[in-house]
Amino acid sequence: MKRIVFVILLAVYPIIRAQTTIETEEDPLYLSWQDFTRVHVNQTTEFERDYPVDDRLYGNLKKCGRYNFGGETLSNNLQPSEIQIYAEIGNLATFCRNELTLPALYNETFNLNEVVAEFSPMCLQSMESDSQQPSLSKILRILSSNFEVVESKQRHKSLQVWTKHIVQKIHKIDRFLEKWKLIIIAPGIYDLEPGESAHRVVHDVLQSLQIIHHRLPEKTFVIILRNAKRQFWKALAKNFVFCEKILSLWPNHEGKSDEVWDVLEERVKKNYRSETFYVDVLPFLEDAVPLKYGKT
Repeated sequence: MKRIVFVILLAVYPIIRAQTTIETEEDPLYLSWQDFTRVHVNQTTEFERDYPVDDRLYGNLKKCGRYNFGGETLSNNLQPSEIQIYAEIGNLATFCRNELTLPALYNETFNLNEVVAEFSPMCLQSMESDSQQPSLSKILRILSSNFEVVESKQRHKSLQVWTKHIVQKIHKIDRFLEKWKLIIIAPGIYDLEPGESAHRVVHDVLQSLQIIHHRLPEKTFVIILRNAKRQFWKALAKNFVFCEKILSLWPNHEGKSDEVWDVLEERVKKNYRSETFYVDVLPFLEDAVPLKYGKT
């Protein structure tokens, strides 16, 4: 009898061992996620230590004078001190909370689409109200005596819906038509559904621009951040498998992406540049790369 039990145990041991290994082995993507978040937290800590936000940073801005060009303020002579309403649209204008956690245990193989669904609502933190770090809105607040920031800190199903919400909030501001407005459109991959081609965001940007032009036709200056090459995310993807897998959810054809962005820029130059409504497309992110730290 003992021999039979021993033989049975000997036979099933490899199966038990295999099951145990499966249950306790950490998912490589989970390990990559841990590595990535560790770098993120370390960079944030070092930035706050090395670049404290105090009067040394903002002091000189308070000394900036106001130049008098004479005549009516138009888009070609608009000064920062004359901007009274400011808004940002798009996920590139927000950041993710440091304490993000994966919707899976370390030994579970997680679904990337579930990860994106989990992350999206937690990556809408505002540089204006959720961070002590410098931001354009904080700089403009120093330069302008009458300045208001309009935010929409909620998950929207599209860039157009986000834009409509911002415009509706601006319409509630007293005498908004008489005030100069600066609106930043900064589209990111989270502004698209997983599976959509990355260049699709250009179509959404154009529709958002049309909404703004229709509802805020006077005293409005719009800046669009061009992001055709996705260089920043490609650099992260080279060092972190997790980032590579996330980025792959939005297929990108760089030639096509450049083409549609070029078309958008031409339409902007032709249709959205007047004395009281002006749009510019800036390539700030085209060659941007992450800060060097550890593996990044």
